Amino acid sequence: MQLDCFLFKNALANKTALITGGVKNLGAEIAVLLAGEGANLALHYNSEKTKPDAEKIVKELGSSHPKTKVKVYQGDLTTAGAVEALFQNILKVFGAVDIVVNTVGMVLKKPIVEISEKEYDQMFGYVCSFIVHEALPHVTIKSTHPLLARVFSLTSPITMNKLI
Repeated sequence: MQLDCFLFKNALANKTALITGGVKNLGAEIAVLLAGEGANLALHYNSEKTKPDAEKIVKELGSSHPKTKVKVYQGDLTTAGAVEALFQNILKVFGAVDIVVNTVGMVLKKPIVEISEKEYDQMFGYVCSFIVHEALPHVTIKSTHPLLARVFSLTSPITMNKLI
């Protein structure tokens, strides 16, 4: 899949995209799409158990998009300091963060009516707000394409109801 609209032609060439949760599932699909449009990729993953997924997508993107610069970053993004450190590490390597796609969130395996205020804050407020807060100064200063939104959050409070 590619963004075949004339308005976006070359809009992502040589831009750097941070994708949180970018090494598997939805994040990995977005990474492949953005690489196909010429974006360089800073891909985040949370836990050590996801490291094989990170290694796999780096290898796949290296084969399918050899001109795309890809680097992976492991970290728990539940504190503002961790998110700030992630951005600083990306800036050292890429020099800029032009696009941010947030796919990380917390899933609680219980009915939504049983979620406490504290759990809701953890589920939605912390990670999403830390990422958006840190992203905005980077992605709005050098906006070069007025039709391209540059900060996306694809997560929202999600609960998994137990059916039994």
